Amino acid sequence: MRKNICILLAILLFTLSFVMFLPRAKAELITVRVGYMPQFFIQEATLYTAIEKGFFEEQGLKVELYKFPSGPPIVAALGAGSLDIGELGWGAYSLMTAKKLVVPIIINTVNYHGDLIIAWPESGIKTIADLKGKRVILSKGTSAELILINALESVGLKEEDVILIDIPNPADAVPAFLRKEGDAFATWYPSNVYVQEKAPEVIKICDNEYFWPKYAYPNGYVTTEKFLKEHPDIVKKWLKAYIKANDYLLGHVDEIARRAEPYNGLPYEKCLENWKMGLAMPFYMWIPFYENKTIGMWFNKLYKLWEKMGKLESPPDAREIFAMPYTIEAAKEYYTEQLKVAPTTVTKTMVSTIRETLTTTIAGAAVTKTVTNVITETATTTIVQEATTYLYASIGLLV
Repeated sequence: MRKNICILLAILLFTLSFVMFLPRAKAELITVRVGYMPQFFIQEATLYTAIEKGFFEEQGLKVELYKFPSGPPIVAALGAGSLDIGELGWGAYSLMTAKKLVVPIIINTVNYHGDLIIAWPESGIKTIADLKGKRVILSKGTSAELILINALESVGLKEEDVILIDIPNPADAVPAFLRKEGDAFATWYPSNVYVQEKAPEVIKICDNEYFWPKYAYPNGYVTTEKFLKEHPDIVKKWLKAYIKANDYLLGHVDEIARRAEPYNGLPYEKCLENWKMGLAMPFYMWIPFYENKTIGMWFNKLYKLWEKMGKLESPPDAREIFAMPYTIEAAKEYYTEQLKVAPTTVTKTMVSTIRETLTTTIAGAAVTKTVTNVITETATTTIVQEATTYLYASIGLLV
């Protein structure tokens, strides 16, 4: 009897040990449907990075991508419940948030070179002020008109001070300018590239960078009020993965550009051309723009431009719409988590007062801290932690 019991116990223990070492099933990923435009501007490249590097999966998310030609169809799909999150360029971003059709969740770039005004050298136009009395080709109601209004107002002029040649179809505007039907051309990328290939003598008068940071043209992602209210945890996880991708991408543009073709159909060289159109920086550098309501002020200016163009009536205060506490919270949580796991390197110098240069793996995060104690292994570790904590605390990124 005792022998049988021992045999049974042995079988049971063997079975349990076998089960313990069986591979465990992964937790089921939550699907998030994302609409995007297949380019390689910073907001799209960040999305590709988060997928390629598995950052969404780290947050328990599976992203399903859906391609769209422009922003308005993405807004329609969000409204119909066919998407959870969508990308918008600055034109649709400003107009659709003003109409409260979507809720902003993140801004991580601004259009820096994508919209511009160019002119024929023989027109005598060298500065924005020189546009007065000149013929300017544009397509009204587009970002071209917005940048023209900004440009004119920056030197005390109005649209009435120039001769506007409105060509409703942007595809017809390029050949019209090449036929010299206008002295200047308010346009956007890639139309300007095509013009400059055909007429390299054309000169640039100004682009988005000219107005930074007083005016800015932000791009990013939105969701619906319903999705944000019902799934705030999913939105936060999505944001943390996206922020991680933003910082990773800054040092790996070449890598991601070479892996982007399945997402956008663009060759490597075209991806790099796209990339140069925007302003890229570590996400922690964006945090002050959120907290001091600078982003809201940028959008208030865009709202006023839309109102002037007859697209908006009595626009709301963008500072309230773009407060975005959920974005700030996600960023601070992400950076706090990174601080706990980020390896650091220490460079020692043989002087009486020891200067420690500490660099974390997080993009742009470097700080020098001077200490007077004698270096020991314990002291060095403490200095690393103190200095790194000081860095993040000084820019308000710790929770």
